[in-house]
Amino acid sequence: MIRRNERVVELDLGADPEPAVPSPVVVSTDTQLLLGYNAIRPTGDARTERAGVAIAEFRRGIIHRFGYPNDEALHVHPTPLRHYRWHEVLDSAWLAEINERNRQAFPSFGGYPLRHFAVTFIDATFECLAADVSVEVLNIGYADLFAALLRRVKP
Repeated sequence: MIRRNERVVELDLGADPEPAVPSPVVVSTDTQLLLGYNAIRPTGDARTERAGVAIAEFRRGIIHRFGYPNDEALHVHPTPLRHYRWHEVLDSAWLAEINERNRQAFPSFGGYPLRHFAVTFIDATFECLAADVSVEVLNIGYADLFAALLRRVKP
């Protein structure tokens, strides 16, 4: 069931999660939010190929959730997300809830100008509220992903 007036659009960021072993990892500080995973890309003939390791950097990510549901329980998610894809939830109930909570303390608060992103993996779903996202695909092995993520963390 879709909450309120939510709509979901798929995003083509050039690096979808690898269906079998995406191995997502989240790095979060109070000012940064990064997501790394094994990625695939379309080959143009309705097939895909390994793209490498993707790192998504979320600008002004204020909150995230990572875990349930997995791909077998994705149908219970309140928005209609597709397997192993990037999505944007428009008219997000989650963003509306965060904005309403802030208005309790700050009545003149106009609301965060943020977007609701969702990425589906085989064993988890990642969602966040952020201003924007950029994805870079690196030609490195998964073992090097952690070092690449940590190099991006600013003190």
